[in-house]
Parts: sequence; structure tokens; C-alpha cells
Amino acid sequence: MTSSGESAFGSAWLTAVLRVLAVAIGAVFALFAVMSLAGRPHGDEFFYLDQLDALRVSGWLAALTSGAPVAYLVPLRIFDAIGLPVIAAGRMLSIVASIVTVAVTDRWCRAALGLSPGARLLVTTTVAGSILITQRAVSTAAIADSVFSLVVVAAVIAMERAVSGRRPGLAAISGAGWAVSWLLRPLAMLFSPAIAIGLAVLAWRRPAADHAWRTIAIVFATAGIGIAAGQLPSLVAQGHLAVENKQPTSSDVTFAEIRYLSLLRQSERGRPPAPRDELLDGKDVRQYRQDHGAGSLPRTTSQRVWWSFARMPVMTILSAAISTTYMVVRTSGPLALLIVVLIPAWLAGDAPASLFFALVAFVYVALLGLVVNAYMETRWFLAASCLAAGVGGLALDRLAAINRSAAGAAAIAQIVFVACSLAAAVIHAWR
Repeated sequence: MTSSGESAFGSAWLTAVLRVLAVAIGAVFALFAVMSLAGRPHGDEFFYLDQLDALRVSGWLAALTSGAPVAYLVPLRIFDAIGLPVIAAGRMLSIVASIVTVAVTDRWCRAALGLSPGARLLVTTTVAGSILITQRAVSTAAIADSVFSLVVVAAVIAMERAVSGRRPGLAAISGAGWAVSWLLRPLAMLFSPAIAIGLAVLAWRRPAADHAWRTIAIVFATAGIGIAAGQLPSLVAQGHLAVENKQPTSSDVTFAEIRYLSLLRQSERGRPPAPRDELLDGKDVRQYRQDHGAGSLPRTTSQRVWWSFARMPVMTILSAAISTTYMVVRTSGPLALLIVVLIPAWLAGDAPASLFFALVAFVYVALLGLVVNAYMETRWFLAASCLAAGVGGLALDRLAAINRSAAGAAAIAQIVFVACSLAAAVIHAWR
């Protein structure tokens, strides 16, 4: 793909402001990173410590069968074996993965998307602000999310490069990355249909002489073999796919019950949950079961999804739409909304690569909304926000070719968004 023209920025001072903002983000993140290395375990880090203990006792086969994040446990086990503090080393791994994700995005914007210098700087600064600052609790924690986002972003970019360049070796590597993502986070199950749809559209839009389907077949074959190998122990032992389970075995309340009851209470009040609303707790679930009977709440995720759409369809759809829109804008800013500028080009059959990236991001977000409905976490949108920001940068260049003033205004709005995110993070950390 090639750049649609010169930078969308109308004056040099906007670029200068962006560079200062990028330096500030780097400095603040460096401070956050150093401060995190000495902290005690917190949040989901306890889950990974428990998984590491289970791995020591039961071995790798049992870990695969249980749906443990094996691909993340491998480096943690190595850190443990050579005597490094597991939490500190795991946090450093997340820090490095987060920085590499920003670097991969920057290279993608330059080499694959061909963005103008200004749009590229804007996208890279946006992604850095989202991953390193807005998601600092994730990018500096010993959990798998940062590594997962890096693997997904790199694999998706490699898929498009492999298809566009007819590179079977890169196609196999990207397929392997797709398979590895299944061993990191269960979110890979939602990314998989999004990737499949994106690849199908990419093959359809490529010239017949490119034989894109051959390269895509290599991606699917490699990913399929890898995913099947990782799921085989669970399929043999349990008859179903292995899914990571953070539910304490001692608890009589499931996450499905908590999520459903939280949405049900909001439905009874006649308003969808706000993006920052918190879930109810186990005490509320127990009281509801006592009042309405043992089978009054869904126990599994599949039951929860079915009950939500069957019993309160309007509230479920409205909650999903509000939550996903908020999260996309919260992580990508106005750039994500600019993607509509590319719709005429896509309808005309142009820019198939950008359509592929947009489809992967937004089909994933739509599926996440359908499955989770509400009460979402911004870390689930890390990889999608990187892809959305990149395509948004391309849309900004397209807009600059049509209306330079409008593109400049959009760039200013994005800079203000990133600056406000940085300021909010600093204020929150200070408090």
C-alpha cells in the first residue's frame, strides 16, 4: 500500500507537539515500569502463580488439559528454574512485550500501510499511549495480556504481508503465531473467526492471478495443526476444548451467574450498565438463588449468553453496543471513528489490506460484545486497538487528500485525546 499524500498536519507545531508527547509517554512509562518491578503480586498475578505451582506438581500435559496459559508459563518456568524472581521477571517480560508491540505497529505503519510521516507518528503515539499508559496496570504486570497482544498483532500483520507478497514461509510463521495465541488467552477463540473472515475477504479481493488462496491455505493449515495439537490432551481426556478457568474451585458462584445477574439488575432499572459500572458480587448471587431457586441463574458462559439474548434481548444488544463503542474509542481515540472514510474505497474494491485489518479488529469487537455484553475490561481491546489505530491513520491520510483542514482538525482531536489520557494516568498514579 502507498501513502495517499503528504502529512495531514497543517503546520510543523502539531508534529512538534506529538514528538514531545511521545517523549513524555516514554518517560512516564519508564517510571511506571521501574516502580512496578519491586511491588508485591496483585490481581491476576496470583492466578499465574497458582498455575505455575500446578505445573510443577502435575506437568505440562495436565496444564494443556486444564486450559492453562502454557505459552506464558514457559518463560515463567524458565525464570523460576534459573532462580529469578518470577513476578519481577514476568513483569519485565510484559514491559518488553508492550514496547515491542509499539515498535511492530510503527514498522507496520511505515512498511505495510505506507502512512505519511505525520499520520505514522500520530498512530505510534496513540498506540504507545494506549498500551504503555492507559493500560499500564497490564503492561507492567506478570500476566499474559501484553504477550498475547503482541503475538496477535504480529501474526495478523504477517498474514497480510504473506498473502500480498505470496510468501509461504511467512504464511506458516503467521499461522504458528495464531496457534500460539490459543495457548495464551481464551480471547484467541474470538479472534479466530475474525481472522478467518478477514482472510476470506482478503482472498476474494485479491486478483485471481495472485493465487492468494494458496498462501491462505498455508496459514490455515499451520494454525489448524498447532491449535489441534494444543487442544488434543483436553479433547482426549474431557471431550471438549480446553478453556482457561479463573474461577476458584472452592467457590459456589460462577462468573456467568455474576455477569448475568448484574445485567439483569440493570435491565430491571430500565437502563444499560455504564462502561465503568462494577459487577455485583457472590453475596448478591447467593441471595438471588435463595429467593428464586437453585436453577434461577445460568451456570456457564454459553447458558449466560443464551439467557441474555432470549430473556432481555434489547438490553443485551444495547449494553454490548455501548460498551464496545466506549472501549474502542477509549483505547484508540477519534482515529477509530475515522475509518468510515475508507468505506467508499472498500466498496469500490480498493485497499483490500486495510479492509482485512479493519475486519479482524471490528469482527473481534463485535463477537466480544455478543459474548460478554457489558462490564468489559480495556485490556481485552489491546490488539484490536492497535489494528484500528493503524487503519485510522490510513483514513487520516485519505481525508487529507480530500479535505486538509478536516484532517488537521481530526489530528488535533487525536492529540488532545492522547494528552488527556496521559494526564489522567499521571493524576491517578499520584493519588
